[in-house]
Amino acid sequence: MLIAVDARPLVEQRVGFGNMLYNTLSELLEADKENEYLLLSDREIFFPVEKYGNVSVKRYKDNLLFPKSFFYVFRLAAFLKRNGIKPDVFWGTEHLLPFGLPEETKKVLIVCDFTHIRFPGSTTKYNLLLLKLFFGPSIQKADAVACISQNTEKELEKFYPKQSRGKIIRTIYLGGEPACTEQTRAEENLSDKVKEIINERYILFVGTIEPRKNVSLLIKAAPRLRDKVHVVVCGKIGWEKESVVNRLRNTENLTYLNYVSADEKRALLKHCVCQVQPSLYEGFGLPVVESMQSGTVTLVADNSSLREIVEMEELRFRTVDADDFCNRLEHILNDSALYCRAKAYCDARGKQFDWKKTAREFLRLFTEIIP
Repeated sequence: MLIAVDARPLVEQRVGFGNMLYNTLSELLEADKENEYLLLSDREIFFPVEKYGNVSVKRYKDNLLFPKSFFYVFRLAAFLKRNGIKPDVFWGTEHLLPFGLPEETKKVLIVCDFTHIRFPGSTTKYNLLLLKLFFGPSIQKADAVACISQNTEKELEKFYPKQSRGKIIRTIYLGGEPACTEQTRAEENLSDKVKEIINERYILFVGTIEPRKNVSLLIKAAPRLRDKVHVVVCGKIGWEKESVVNRLRNTENLTYLNYVSADEKRALLKHCVCQVQPSLYEGFGLPVVESMQSGTVTLVADNSSLREIVEMEELRFRTVDADDFCNRLEHILNDSALYCRAKAYCDARGKQFDWKKTAREFLRLFTEIIP
């Protein structure tokens, strides 16, 4: 079986889709030696293809008439046909499927979230246009849809009832950070700033800086937490307002580190007293699982998939309520018995998420849709 993969998310500085695909694909290739995988992209792919004997790469180029994702949607099927490539399965990893794929090619689509509907201001105008035009038709064309949380599956049926009717729909949880549980860390690779921070008492946020991530709550809370705990924010700037970015860089008791390496992220997770996720909405919450797998207490906003991933009520605060966030955090940090109970819960919960399990579920799905 030839499985063609939309590999565009496999860029050098991976986030979101990229981390999900990289880790799932790594475990798939470790477990599945029978099927062939073809990685398709219009850009350089950062993945250790040479480690595996059943994966190859095919690059394509967009053009002025069909730039970037428009080429993927409208011209990729013709590109595959022209090159004599006939996939048994096409795996859409970034919410969209190409138009014009043969009927005998079965299509699997990953659906992560519905930000373009729930929080349209939290994405770029270009991405919003793509999703408005092509998300619904992609669901319609899919033979199977993999949702990354139960909340996402419920929203799929709510927002796209006609397009999802009759499809095979599965909730497939993601894993975490494979190296998080290793005893040794490459801390010699850390920047001086990170080395300085990990010797402090701090809480940590990791994620792209965009409105949906709600870092404004941390900016508001940081001065109040002075003399109690330092606030550290990591993540490259996405499409946040300039005023928020300026405050992020100039707020008392808050350090902004921009994008950090994988080694730095692991070290920061390992040494923080609490990882916080104040998002307005998440499809899954990968940094939450990564932090729990690092043995870190995690405090999240009480919404969407976050309440599904973190079931312990004491570890959830009212969304956008900075006072409730500070009160919950201070309670956890000041009550040693509660902190120990929260740490034990996060450690046990984190072990329930595993990329090997994610890969097995996708392989089962690929096999299920082939007659």
